Amino acid sequence: MKSPAHYAFVFLALSVIIAGGAAAARLSFGESDNGKTVSAFPGDTIVLSLSENPSTGYRWEMETSGCIALVASSYTPSDTGRIGAPGTRVWRFMVNGTGPGEISAVYRRPWMPVSGSEERFALHVVSGKKNVLNSESSPFFFKKTLQNTFFIPRPRAY
Repeated sequence: MKSPAHYAFVFLALSVIIAGGAAAARLSFGESDNGKTVSAFPGDTIVLSLSENPSTGYRWEMETSGCIALVASSYTPSDTGRIGAPGTRVWRFMVNGTGPGEISAVYRRPWMPVSGSEERFALHVVSGKKNVLNSESSPFFFKKTLQNTFFIPRPRAY
């Protein structure tokens, strides 16, 4: 005979699995993802890391469009101990809607005119709605079973 604690554990595990589809994700990208198209959902966080050397005047000029919003930016200098060595710039973006969005950047000195030969980065984001399992959308759940039903473990009769 299984104890009530066993049934409670199974119920809790199933609840976590079902609700897990609604959790926001943290998506990380870098220089190798330049030009890619990625999928995301509202509430997801996009973390982008690119090499930058502000000591030479070069910085990434970042722009977003569509469902993407910039949340934070930070710079971490190189740990080589060399003066003027490039570090890493990290941006955090939030997906705040559905539809297409884009993160684009140009690596340049802000006081210099744009020549068209600057290094560029682009990440195309397509945001959609999350499919959360429920009785209407999933063939694995039966509406009749889910409504007005309580899980009560009963002892087996031997």
